[in-house]
Amino acid sequence: GTDFSYEDMRRLRHLFEAAAVERRPDGEWAGRATYVVVLRPPAESEYGEVRAWIDHDTCVPLKLELYAQGGALAKELTADPSSLAQHGEVWAAHALLLRDLQEQTETRVDLGKLEIDVDVPDKWFSERALTQGN
Repeated sequence: GTDFSYEDMRRLRHLFEAAAVERRPDGEWAGRATYVVVLRPPAESEYGEVRAWIDHDTCVPLKLELYAQGGALAKELTADPSSLAQHGEVWAAHALLLRDLQEQTETRVDLGKLEIDVDVPDKWFSERALTQGN
């Protein structure tokens, strides 16, 4: 019942891991200055390219465009800048919207309480764990 795929969960948790990264000229999104980067995930990914707009002040990704291997824009993830909150030294967005542009559906995520630097085992993000709700 969500537009987040298993790969989306893995990719978002480790956004820059195992991807070639290219910095583009700075930009703006939702009235905020951003760094713009293009990531090229490994060949086995369902995505050929991910474009990211990262907030200058907080380093939180405000917008991600996820392009399918064929080049079509498949999904768009945006963070509501008004939901940005600081937790110690870490900033996070508490309101996210993922739009699946192929299926024309969307999933909203509103985070309530957020704990930073909590050890979360990788096994919690396996297909089995996510299917079972563990």
